Amino acid sequence: MAVSRIVRVQISLPILNLSIVASPSSMRLDPFFNPHRIAIVGASERGMYPAGVLQNLLDYGYPGQIYPVNPRRKTIFGLPVYPDITQTPERPDLAIIIAPRRAAPEVLRQCASIGVPAA
Repeated sequence: MAVSRIVRVQISLPILNLSIVASPSSMRLDPFFNPHRIAIVGASERGMYPAGVLQNLLDYGYPGQIYPVNPRRKTIFGLPVYPDITQTPERPDLAIIIAPRRAAPEVLRQCASIGVPAA
C-alpha cells in the first residue's frame, strides 16, 4: 500500500524580511526549465553575462517573452527595457539576476512582491 504524504516547506530569509511556505504543487521546476516569460535583471549590450544571456536567448530563438530590466537603458538589442522587474507588462516566470550583488536583495524582494515563481 502506497503512503502519500503532503510535505510543506517553510523558508525564512530574515535578511530579505521574507518568509515562503511551499507545498509540492508550488515547488515544481517548470518555471526554471520551461519559462514562458523571462526577465533579465541587469541586462546590457556589453559584458559577457549582461549581454551574453540576452543575446543567446535571441540568437537561439527563445519563443517566449523577454523582458530586459535595467534602470539606465531605454532599449537593448532592439527590445524595450524596464526600470525594474515590477514594471514588466506581465509577471515573468523566471528572473535571471545579473545585477550587482548589492542590488540582489532588493531585486529578490521585487520578485517576491509580484509573485515571480523562479529567480
